[in-house]
Amino acid sequence: MLKLPPIRLELQEDESDLRRKIARLLGIRDGDLIGYELLRQSVDARQRGRVSIAHTVAAEVRNENRVLRARRPGVARLVLESYRYAQPGMEPLVDPPVIVGMGPAGLFAGLVLSQMGYRPLLLERGEDVESRRRQVSAFWSSGQLDGESNVQFGEGGAGTFSDGKLTTLIRDPRCCN
Repeated sequence: MLKLPPIRLELQEDESDLRRKIARLLGIRDGDLIGYELLRQSVDARQRGRVSIAHTVAAEVRNENRVLRARRPGVARLVLESYRYAQPGMEPLVDPPVIVGMGPAGLFAGLVLSQMGYRPLLLERGEDVESRRRQVSAFWSSGQLDGESNVQFGEGGAGTFSDGKLTTLIRDPRCCN
C-alpha cells in the first residue's frame, strides 16, 4: 500500500472524482488502482469562498515498485504505526506528575496521564482562554503586550489563536539536526 499526500475535493465533487485524482497523482490508469482506504479527512476553509475536503488515503496499486520508482512527491510506502502507552511504574508516586504548560502537548500529556490513573498537576503561567482573548484583542488593536499572558502563553497555548494547524518544524533544517 502507498500513502499519498492530501488530495483535495471541492464540495461538489464525489468519491468517483477521488478515485480519478488518485490515479492521476500516481500516474497510473484507473484499472491499475486496485483500491484505496481513507486514512484522514479534513475541511480546508483557509481561502475565503473556497472550501474543500482534503483526503489522505492509502492506495493499493498494481506494480507498486514501478510507481515508487517514479518518485512522485509525497508518495511513499505506507508504514503502519500504532501508539503504545508507556508502562506505568511499579512503585506508587509520592508526588503527582507535574506538567508545565497547557498548550496542546501539555493538555494531551495531562489527558494520557489521567487515563493511566495518575493525577497530574498542570501549571500554566498565562491566563484562561477568555482572559487571553481580551488581552490578545488589546494587543492587536493597541500594541499593548502582556508579557505573561498573550498569543503564546496561556491555556491552550499558541494553538488557541491559530487556524487549527499545528506545525512541528521537525523537517525544517534550521530547527532540528
